[in-house]
Amino acid sequence: MGMIKRKTISVIFIICSVYIEQDPVALAEMIHRHLPVDVGSFGIEHGVLLWKKEQWLQEMQIRSVFVMHPTVFHELLNRNYIGKCIV
Repeated sequence: MGMIKRKTISVIFIICSVYIEQDPVALAEMIHRHLPVDVGSFGIEHGVLLWKKEQWLQEMQIRSVFVMHPTVFHELLNRNYIGKCIV
């Protein structure tokens, strides 16, 4: 599987706080209220660990900011869906 390539730079927020891990949607909504960008929230309870490359590609085409659980980020790197050079 190849890496997902994107023309623009994305921002990824890794959620490490127990409180925020329980509600990544709230953080994503707060960011969206203050910035004119598309924000996506990706917690492990949303089933995103089962997503295929095509589903992530679609999200990466429409979102500029990603709020995610560390496990989700780790899986994206493990599967080479995103490049380690962006970290």
